[in-house]
Amino acid sequence: METLLLVGRWNAITRDQENTLRRTLQDYAPARTFFVITGADQSQTRRYPLTPDERQELVKSFATKHCRYHEIFRVTDVADPSTWVAHVQDSIVKASQGRTRIDPGDTTLVSGNLEVVKAFEDALYTAIFQEILGSAPSDVAGAILACRSWRAIANDATTRLYEAKGIEARVRKIYSDIELTEDGELSHNREFVVYVRGMDASLKQKVEDIFPHLRPGLIVDKGCGSGSMLIELSLKYPTSRIYGMELSRELLRLADGRHYPNQNVTIVKGNVAQPHFPPGTVDTAIFSSVMHEIYSYARYSRDAVRLALGNTRMELKRGGVVIIRDGVKPPPRRMWMRCDGTTEARFRRFAKEFKETGFKFEEREYLKRLFFVLGSHEINEFLTKKDYLENWSAEVREEFGVWTLEEWKKELEAVGFKPLVARSYLNPWIVENRYKNRAWLYADAVDVPGDELPYPDTNLVLVAEG
Repeated sequence: METLLLVGRWNAITRDQENTLRRTLQDYAPARTFFVITGADQSQTRRYPLTPDERQELVKSFATKHCRYHEIFRVTDVADPSTWVAHVQDSIVKASQGRTRIDPGDTTLVSGNLEVVKAFEDALYTAIFQEILGSAPSDVAGAILACRSWRAIANDATTRLYEAKGIEARVRKIYSDIELTEDGELSHNREFVVYVRGMDASLKQKVEDIFPHLRPGLIVDKGCGSGSMLIELSLKYPTSRIYGMELSRELLRLADGRHYPNQNVTIVKGNVAQPHFPPGTVDTAIFSSVMHEIYSYARYSRDAVRLALGNTRMELKRGGVVIIRDGVKPPPRRMWMRCDGTTEARFRRFAKEFKETGFKFEEREYLKRLFFVLGSHEINEFLTKKDYLENWSAEVREEFGVWTLEEWKKELEAVGFKPLVARSYLNPWIVENRYKNRAWLYADAVDVPGDELPYPDTNLVLVAEG
């Protein structure tokens, strides 16, 4: 008997999601559809703002309307992700008292979560990644927090449930520290497992960019995240005193729980834009993928970045260095961009939601192909963010390119730094895996697309002496 398996948190169902799932059911016409509600032991948290009963009510409303035959199962979280698929299988057997089972021979998983898809593929299931073209469930919470009309994107069942249970107010309370809080904490509103995995995946490149310029002694990683770079610092500089500074409670907890090889790492909570060390005591200060967050979460204030630079210079010893690795703003120019179908849909969504206000662009047709015409900065912001689907609502609020490379050099000099290294580069892995055959860029040649252009640089590395 052919079974379609739909796995999710089910904190909301959007109109676009309902339409996507309805088309999936029509395409597969399964004999039975099984819904799995994850995190059944979690309730009224950021990850699971709804109770399990409320989530099951949403699923049941959809299933009753669209499925020939359905069953709904609740599954608790597990500590070891490698056991998760087996845990789902066992939970279904137990919940049905042995009456219902799933196995790779007759079950197809459909999910918009790449981790879920990979886990089931590794367990030999047919697993299909299906992206929602439009508003996703996380966008409902995002709209509530941004004071936008969440009812316009939620389906009818979600709207009824949220109104009946007062879930709008609950979401606001749960996410009340999404902005910079009174004690200076940044709350990213992210899926932290996904966020940390992404940061750790780029660790090798970060080490290559940063470590050649380090000066041993007192080293401060400002915005240390989960602590992965601190482990490398501890290995490389066993006699240095190393501090990891972070604002997010979730990331502080992760960093504090790591094992540091030479026991020379201290984790501290603090706003990295403010001074925390006596003047003239720090040998190396590191800002890795942090400056754009200081800027973005201070409501796009470059003065907040200048404050961080000024306070860091005060903390540095004479001859100490600050090392900045981050996104970079390309030199301004008007460009034409052509996209494949999926990327085109993401661009339209990004253009509406970037920094909550969106931006304008022109649509042009040339030789029967559709082009978007806009500035290089907006194109670069879109390209660097378009694949962060699981943390979309957080990423579209951030602006990676604070300044161009030349502007950065001038800002460093303005607060008394001597720039030693100032370079930007295009990450080849990103080009090969995220840009190539998805988006094409062209010069503006008197109202027609001109020569094809290279993609803008993705990263900058700055080293400046105090």
